[in-house]
Amino acid sequence: MTAINPAFVEDLVGPLIGGGDIDEEFHEFSTVDPDDEQQVRDVIRRLLVPYFYDTSPEGQRAAKLGLAWYLTFRPDRLSPMYDRLMLPFREEPVHLWEWIWRELFGDEDYHLKDDPASFEIKDDPHTVMITRARHHGRALGKEWDNPPPPGQPYLGES
Repeated sequence: MTAINPAFVEDLVGPLIGGGDIDEEFHEFSTVDPDDEQQVRDVIRRLLVPYFYDTSPEGQRAAKLGLAWYLTFRPDRLSPMYDRLMLPFREEPVHLWEWIWRELFGDEDYHLKDDPASFEIKDDPHTVMITRARHHGRALGKEWDNPPPPGQPYLGES
């Protein structure tokens, strides 16, 4: 079975998570028309694309597969995910997740041909954090089998 980790899909919008609850961020994005594809894709290009490419190839593959799975088999679960993440747009852009796909993967088809029963959901947000920590550690010339224990500094922080 192929594992789908929703946390990697949620991480795609990492820079915007919680912004709906922060006055400054909500104000900044409240002028974005959620029905205007260009305005929303500009935000995606400016904030989400660089964030995506700042993770490891492993994390990128997991996010891509997860987003393809949701778009193919369970698009109905994306709207509740949007609400839970408190993104800063005044209302949900109807095609947000498809526009994210297009900005990251161009015209590549997201429809999975596999049998839906060949996938299983394994929601593990810690895997996202570990993947990012390992990637950043390698970028600094450090190899970690595991990230530092809780309460310990990451990546040379004091």
